[in-house]
Amino acid sequence: VKGNFELEWFNIDSKLYLSDYTGQFQSPAEQLNPDTGEIIHHLAEENRQNGLKYGAESVLFSDFSFGKLVASYGYNRDEYLGKDLLRGSNTVGGIGFGKAIRSVHNLKVGGEYRLSLSDINFGITPNLSYRWIRNSGISDNSYFEPNLSFRMQKTLPTFHLNINTGWGQSILSPPFNALFLVESVYAVGNKELRPEKGQGTHLNVNMSSLATFPLSWTLNVNGFYRFTEDMIVWKRTSFGKYYPENVSRIKARGLESSGGVSLLRGLVKLSASYILNDASIDTEGDFNRGNLPPLIARHSGASEIAVRVSGVVFNMKNRWVGRRYSTASNQDPISTAGMGLPAYSIYDFFCSRGFRFHSVRTTVEFGIDNIFDKSYRVIERSPMPGRTYRVQIKLGLEKPKV
Repeated sequence: VKGNFELEWFNIDSKLYLSDYTGQFQSPAEQLNPDTGEIIHHLAEENRQNGLKYGAESVLFSDFSFGKLVASYGYNRDEYLGKDLLRGSNTVGGIGFGKAIRSVHNLKVGGEYRLSLSDINFGITPNLSYRWIRNSGISDNSYFEPNLSFRMQKTLPTFHLNINTGWGQSILSPPFNALFLVESVYAVGNKELRPEKGQGTHLNVNMSSLATFPLSWTLNVNGFYRFTEDMIVWKRTSFGKYYPENVSRIKARGLESSGGVSLLRGLVKLSASYILNDASIDTEGDFNRGNLPPLIARHSGASEIAVRVSGVVFNMKNRWVGRRYSTASNQDPISTAGMGLPAYSIYDFFCSRGFRFHSVRTTVEFGIDNIFDKSYRVIERSPMPGRTYRVQIKLGLEKPKV
């Protein structure tokens, strides 16, 4: 539920949300140990997870001739219950938690100061966030996240130019499921995980055409450098069981690029993106220093074509991810026959049609994800869902025109 309130000096955007999630995992009674080639026999397990996620967020902002001021507060709560049928009790992490609860308070203040000189617009944007995270059975996390960016805009004869650069610092609390994952023969949570601490800089260049006919275009290139301490990665034991663990230092530099072309006043749209993420382990004395962290792809990207015919929009999208290593050594064990995650390319299709009845807007969408039913993987030995069909209906209310 979203709402907007316009007052004399400022506006308020508010949002309330509630969602539930359930999951079921079944493990077989036999499992191949990829490091030894032996068959492991164990009791079959069936784990079920049920939970709720709900919260609220309000953003207060005010525009002035010299810039804008922004303040926001958000609250989010996750309630998670794991049912371990093998042990006959409600456990989270397999070690006795009846349920796990996380609540997050997020307060942010900031704004932008604007200045124009010789037809060039400048902007300085300082922001400061404070987050307080409470986890059941684990110590609280609280931290500040400052960031500062500079922006320059200029309109040239044929296109807009926007250059943005800045620095930021962030701390990421461990994912909820990584802390409280119900133990199985494949994976287990780790309550000892520490938050990730990172800082980085970026330089972004964005260009967009002024003309709209016969075509319009956009191009965006972002270079970045990031340094992370205690980065969380998923590793595996000698029995093939995955668990999350902190890696002391990770540095990453790379490039994020995207672009698009719109033809015939928007009847045909083409877009593509590419990401180069040159990440490496940078822990002093680590035998694997300089290697790519496990399960991280150096190359990834996407492309999309959208065609509008008689009010119906047809979309075809391709997304691809390069090869990922399964070990920090970047050497897959011989017994696994190249168990590192191979590159994959997935195609999705969907079409949508919008309708309007007085002040009610309705959009109906039908889609097929993974059209060719490819068995790609983001975790070893666990293929992702194959071909998936979906139907989506969106309803929106518009303020009647006076």
